[in-house]
Amino acid sequence: MPSENPQTTLPPVPREPIVSSGGQTSAQWTRWLQQVQRVLSFAGGIAWGIVNKAGSRLTDITIRTHAMLQDVLGWVNDADDAQVRHISNADGKVWQDHVDETDGNPHGTDHAMLDEIAELDPTSTDATKDRHLSDAQAKVWQDHTEATDNPHTTTLDQATAAGANSSILFSCGGKVAFTPEGGLAVKLTNRTGAASVKGSVLTMSTAYDAAFALQTAEFDGVAVAYESGIADGAESWVVVSGIAEVLLKDGTAATHGAWTKCADTDGRAEATIPPSGIGALSTADHFKEIGHCIESKAAGTDVLAKVVLHWN
Repeated sequence: MPSENPQTTLPPVPREPIVSSGGQTSAQWTRWLQQVQRVLSFAGGIAWGIVNKAGSRLTDITIRTHAMLQDVLGWVNDADDAQVRHISNADGKVWQDHVDETDGNPHGTDHAMLDEIAELDPTSTDATKDRHLSDAQAKVWQDHTEATDNPHTTTLDQATAAGANSSILFSCGGKVAFTPEGGLAVKLTNRTGAASVKGSVLTMSTAYDAAFALQTAEFDGVAVAYESGIADGAESWVVVSGIAEVLLKDGTAATHGAWTKCADTDGRAEATIPPSGIGALSTADHFKEIGHCIESKAAGTDVLAKVVLHWN
């Protein structure tokens, strides 16, 4: 095969017939066929421009490495969104390292860079948690939280006014207090065996120190439960003197001025007419007395009536 091809295009087709009238092959056709043979005998002998490339694919090329591509476009920091760029491993690592960052502040953002910082408005009821406050604002609230005096200068009349504060206890040292109803209360441990019930008539526990039990024998009542729902074994306020709301025996009424005693229902009381005449009160009745009723109540279930306590 010749080492080089002096001609890369096919010669023009001869005009005369291939075979002459005498039966001989035309000399022009013979030369033309020889020229075609030389063109086709060389790699790339046919000009690329005249080859029909319709339907061709890269897979038709045996060797097609990435490095052979021309006009490969590298990454450029602009707004072009055409997906025609190539990146290096180093470029990809920079971006992936940023995505994987979970510690620290890769953008160096500080508080001063934030936009639309909303200041606290102490007069607003907006509950959206998007506000900022200063150390000075926080200090005001913390100082108020830690105050142990009377930061609102609340008076006794304000605290005992009818309404939300009607059940406030005014404690004097943690173990003794005055109730809004006018009672003197002390704190003892509930040992009734169940949660406390407000107004229950109580006696002292014979099994525990500084504890009370439910009065069950119609005598020796010494206190009235001030709170409901205090668990057995927990400390609870009980009224020992002054005015207390006492739980009446179900189905019995109360009349102001009536003599009040322990009922035959455990922990309950009855406000009844006292025995008449000097000496009419028996010793047993004497020890059942808990005081005198100061308000009238109709009979019902779990009715409370105010009583000025007087223990015998």
